[in-house]
Amino acid sequence: MSQSLQGDATAFSAVVAARPAPDAVYRAVWRWHFYAGLLCLPFLVLLSATGSLYLFKDEINGTLFAYRTTVVPQAGRTLSPDVLLFNASQAEPAAVPVSMAVPAEPTATAVVTMADGPRRTLVYLNPYNGDVLDRVDRDDEFMMVVRRLHRDVVVSIRGNNARATGVSRNMVVLEDGFPVTQADGSSRFDLVDPRAYSRIDVFRGPQSPFFGNFATGGALNFVTRRGSEINGVEYGVDAGSFGYLNNYAAFGGVSGPFEYSLFTSDTRGNGFISHNSFDTQTINFLGTYTPTPDDRFTLKIINNGVATDLPGRGSLNQFRLNPFQRGCASAAAAAPGCVTYNLLLNGRNGATVPVTADEGAFFRGDRRTIVGGRWEHDFDAFTTWRTQLVFDDRQINQPFYTTAARGDFPGFNFLTDVTRRGDLFGLPATGYVALAYNTLDSNSLTYNRAPYGGPRLGALTADLEATQANLGGRARVELQLAEQWIAVAGISAENTTINGRNITYGFPAAGGVTTTLANIDRSFLNVAPELSLLYRPDTDWQFRGRVATGYATL
Repeated sequence: MSQSLQGDATAFSAVVAARPAPDAVYRAVWRWHFYAGLLCLPFLVLLSATGSLYLFKDEINGTLFAYRTTVVPQAGRTLSPDVLLFNASQAEPAAVPVSMAVPAEPTATAVVTMADGPRRTLVYLNPYNGDVLDRVDRDDEFMMVVRRLHRDVVVSIRGNNARATGVSRNMVVLEDGFPVTQADGSSRFDLVDPRAYSRIDVFRGPQSPFFGNFATGGALNFVTRRGSEINGVEYGVDAGSFGYLNNYAAFGGVSGPFEYSLFTSDTRGNGFISHNSFDTQTINFLGTYTPTPDDRFTLKIINNGVATDLPGRGSLNQFRLNPFQRGCASAAAAAPGCVTYNLLLNGRNGATVPVTADEGAFFRGDRRTIVGGRWEHDFDAFTTWRTQLVFDDRQINQPFYTTAARGDFPGFNFLTDVTRRGDLFGLPATGYVALAYNTLDSNSLTYNRAPYGGPRLGALTADLEATQANLGGRARVELQLAEQWIAVAGISAENTTINGRNITYGFPAAGGVTTTLANIDRSFLNVAPELSLLYRPDTDWQFRGRVATGYATL
């Protein structure tokens, strides 16, 4: 019998409940679906309302707050920034200026941000005569409140508010039970087109006794569609503005002891910001072979390649002046608000030259390949042994901004565990023990960027070679104390070793090359216990008390 990863429910069930009638199941599912809709409705309304308000930010500021955002154009030039900053300092004598938004149009006001410790005050000034039109706490400014309400309503794992931006390192991520989190804790969520998934299992709170290292914020298991769900061939095309085009297809079926599903996707677009086109291809395969009722073999393959141009990362003032980075093909003729970076002319030292994203050819081209195999064997109706091995290779080519990184990060993840359903102290129980080992070889080179002629590399500035390995064991038991009470106890211990060296290179103006060597040889032992008690008075309600810890080694 296979181990099931099932969201917020207990990981294993010690009691087999009586199967309800189909009508009862339908009514229960419909009822809770209705309740879930009611619970989600306020959040959807809030997101829609705040998003709509922010979309018309300029129009709202120009009408409701015209007294501080709009002025009548006057003859002559506007005052110098020094004068405006002085007037703002006179209005807020206890604060110091930290930024200023210059008027983008003849009818716009100047806005100076004043800092008094952590407090920020926006001072609106007439750019022609320097008069202070209004002062408002930045956190209380209307559009800032709207944006904060819209931004802070996000999907996260309850327990530590774990979220992901780019690379996530505070939660373990799996796909069909195979880990896609490497030994250094890095996980990405752009591996597969979301259309490949049928559901996502969420494990909230620290989960190291179940998933080991990096499960401090919980775990996510993305479950792809099985062959029996697809049962044939599906093809679709999505098209949208800014050159967006997605061709995707799914193949799946069952043939005797074999079940297979294959998902492919090709997605590309121009992006709505200048120099922001993208192109990504995905292949995702899941196959199972069941030669006997007691043995199951699973093969998992993921391959994702991404190539994308990267726009410059500007300040808030630059965004306000030129949010879409139009007219930024060259620094010499750049429009107001264009983002530029200073790159070394010779790629080593000395003089620099400003370049835009187009001139610097800022780029990211990465590939991720994952191949995993799993064997599950039932010793009897109560005991299952599972063993799986995953090869995970992450390759990067990232000529970002002033530096560029190239590297290869191959790793292995091995897990073997046993699940036993039976009795403990005369009570129904489910036990779980596991041995886990994973390792990652990091090989990374960092270069200076050189301007013009595409994503050119300058001199090598760092050479990193390191290996991180995690070896640990886990044990967990669920005990049915009574019909309505379930107790859970677990513990995980894991030893992490990190070995490697990093060489940095310097290029003095007098000539030659300097090198600095840094070695690392560290070892860490982490232990995480877990205790929880579940009370379920009926099928519709459950109450849970839980104390658990997690660990992460970076």
